[in-house]
Amino acid sequence: MKTFKIIVFSTLIVFHISIISVLIYGNSNMNFLLNMYGYFDVMIYVSILALGLLLATFGIIIYQDRRLGKFKASHEKDINDLKARLYDQQEEKNKQVTTVQEKPEEKEEGNPSTDDDTLKS
Repeated sequence: MKTFKIIVFSTLIVFHISIISVLIYGNSNMNFLLNMYGYFDVMIYVSILALGLLLATFGIIIYQDRRLGKFKASHEKDINDLKARLYDQQEEKNKQVTTVQEKPEEKEEGNPSTDDDTLKS
């Protein structure tokens, strides 16, 4: 994919440089432009090729954007799943800590109070 993209962009650069050089040379030489009328068929094919390369470039860009969007969506889903697991683990840990803290309190409430013994005496 990367090689194809390099080939397309380099071909477009060569095409544009050649068009600019023809226009610069033809600006000073009108006979050159009139003689190019004989190569009109070739110019049509070259312009169709350039249009095809341009459409291929846009297609590559759209394809890469969609692929990147899917990639980001899958990673966001993975991140959200990991966050949910972490939250569940923290909640479970907090429940275990609260149950451990509640058990000693229940044992203290079940034992007879020493205050009652001191009051009776």
